[in-house]
Amino acid sequence: MTILNEEDEAGQTPAPASTRQWGKTNDTRRTILSAAEDVFVDLGYWQSNISDIVERSGSSVGSIYHHFGGKAELFTALWENYSQTMGGVANEASQAHLTEHPDDLPIDAFCAGARAYCLHTWGSRRGLSLFYSGDTPPGYEKLRRKGNSRWLRRNAKLLDLGDNRGDALVTMSLTAVIAEACRVIIEVDTEEEARRVTEVAVGLLKGLYDARP
Repeated sequence: MTILNEEDEAGQTPAPASTRQWGKTNDTRRTILSAAEDVFVDLGYWQSNISDIVERSGSSVGSIYHHFGGKAELFTALWENYSQTMGGVANEASQAHLTEHPDDLPIDAFCAGARAYCLHTWGSRRGLSLFYSGDTPPGYEKLRRKGNSRWLRRNAKLLDLGDNRGDALVTMSLTAVIAEACRVIIEVDTEEEARRVTEVAVGLLKGLYDARP
């Protein structure tokens, strides 16, 4: 016999079992990742163990290995989540600026994205501190460099710069300013200070862009 819940009785179609299972899987992954982030921040990557993550998440060792494969893979998954989120925040702000101010220079849209990126860093500083600590698993630096290469390509496209060495230097310099601003922002004590650092970074971005040949 099928037992209907209140929504079913009201005429709602129950979600397929596969959809419910997928949602449960995503919830489990999020719970494990959140626990892993807390453990890595509190104990450091190398001092933490899967057992610490099991305790924080309420999941089993088998579940963690099934969903991620191990401690290093958990760290990588956290980095990938943050990278995608931060990239999305910056891209959304840049595209919104382009839509609202179609006659502005490319650097203006770039700075809008940079500002959003930096301020999101402040809001996510606890987790992001993991990736600036140096306490990271083997292979992380290679993964980070690969991610930075994608970031540089996106930035060059947004700035309408080519791939000659001069344009590449401009793109790398502007991207480095954002990265270093974020490094400072995760260490500041107040949102006001984070905003000041962000505006300093935006000023540097515009100055560097204007100074190109």
